Amino acid sequence: GVAVTQNRNTFYVKEYEVNAVEPFIFTLNRSYFPGWTVSVDGVSATLMPKGKAQVLTVSVPAGTHTITYVFTRTPIRTMGWILTFVGLMGLFYLKKIDRFSADRLQVTLKQS
Repeated sequence: GVAVTQNRNTFYVKEYEVNAVEPFIFTLNRSYFPGWTVSVDGVSATLMPKGKAQVLTVSVPAGTHTITYVFTRTPIRTMGWILTFVGLMGLFYLKKIDRFSADRLQVTLKQS
């Protein structure tokens, strides 16, 4: 059999301690998405998306091991965050200009 203990469970990191009598395939019930990595005892391992849902699996040797899945940044995701930030800053800037123009228009109307 296999004994599994969950050590850490955050959005970005899932860590488990496993003890197995024989080699087995460990499955994390998360669909594969670029950025997921896995390590066994701190050594990078091959992540094998499996099945229709592309759940995250890794081959684990017999014995006691620590399996760590980490969701990392990718260049495309980083670029997306940067563009989102720049776009939001642009919207705030345009809103500030629009508000300034509206204030000037009200002042002008009051003087007439």
